Amino acid sequence: MIPAYLSHPAVARRPARLAAVRGLALSTALASTLLASAVFACPAQAADASPARSGPVHTAPVRQVVPTISDKTLPTAVIGVEYGQFIPASGDGPLQFTTTDPLPPGITLFTTGSLVGTPTATTMTSYTFTVTVGGKGGIASAKITVPVRAAELPNIDPTTLPAASVGTFFFQKVVATGDGPLTFETLDPLPPGLEIRSDGLIFGTPTMTTMSSYAVRVRVVSSLVNANATAIITIPIANPSSVPVITSGASGAAVVRTPYSFQLAASGVPVPTFAVVGALPAWLKLDAGTGVLSGTPTEIGRSSFSVVATNAAGTSAAVPLTIVVVAAPIDPTTPSTGGGAGGGGAITSTGGATTPTGGSSLPGGTAGIHGSHLAETGLGETSWVSAVFASLLLGGGIVLGPIMRRRRRRAAA
Repeated sequence: MIPAYLSHPAVARRPARLAAVRGLALSTALASTLLASAVFACPAQAADASPARSGPVHTAPVRQVVPTISDKTLPTAVIGVEYGQFIPASGDGPLQFTTTDPLPPGITLFTTGSLVGTPTATTMTSYTFTVTVGGKGGIASAKITVPVRAAELPNIDPTTLPAASVGTFFFQKVVATGDGPLTFETLDPLPPGLEIRSDGLIFGTPTMTTMSSYAVRVRVVSSLVNANATAIITIPIANPSSVPVITSGASGAAVVRTPYSFQLAASGVPVPTFAVVGALPAWLKLDAGTGVLSGTPTEIGRSSFSVVATNAAGTSAAVPLTIVVVAAPIDPTTPSTGGGAGGGGAITSTGGATTPTGGSSLPGGTAGIHGSHLAETGLGETSWVSAVFASLLLGGGIVLGPIMRRRRRRAAA
């Protein structure tokens, strides 16, 4: 039996010597060659194992996809700003885009579907035009709308930001309007510790400053429309530092062999410390942290020096002080009940009066010795001399009184 593939018409047309082979075992190579020839000559029939059929060969047509395009509103075109958009469509390509309607002035429609250009001045706020797209499968049309507007120049309004606190992280954004992208920069120094980003965010941790507010010029730049604007941005400081100012008055007088104390006072943020300019008398010392001058004088005299207050913001002006040490006053009619001369009472001064806390009082019932008469800078010399003279008279009265009484008794006898 002759194999079916040998009865194919294409095979039958081969040389007679090949067709005459009947019943012989063909080699694998020859059979493959014949089969390939048959498939190449008639692919549609070679794939079919049924007996060969005569007749013309038909090729199925390939269907082309018709282009599609939809009505669409594209992003707004800004006058003076470069514009570029692509009109979406589909279909077997290459696709060709065309329009016969007017476009925004300065913009061109390319056959690839790109709308490109820089819009120029126009009184229209929107353009709608018909775009036709053609391809192998046919053509299609749609309405395309492009809004148009004038460029918005950058603008920034003067404003006051929330207060910044020294030592506390701070962040606030400066707001501006206009066609962007917008870039921010400062023309004046910001509070120490703060900086500004290009997007307008001011951030950082403020450090010590003596200023209570900063007025900073901030400029916003639009590279899109090549324009800029400037405004003053105010940044208050909630806790500014301040240079100390000594507020305590004149020191009071001291009494010999009586504990003495005087409290210095000063304003300033942060809290200041105190120091002496010059030399303190040997009996007097200063507590720099509390501002207390204290000690016990051993002899009468007068000492002058200056004090200053210092903090991170600076140093105060030097304030001169003078402390006068006087002898303890004696009451001739009342024996002293205190220990040692002067009764051993303590003297405390707060910048006005010197008040003894024990011991004797002055003649006439006036307790203590007033610093306003004894310790003002460069003043009170006459009062001091008078006090010493009064003390000498009182002492003389105590010594001479008994002598004079004995003489009067003798005379009377």
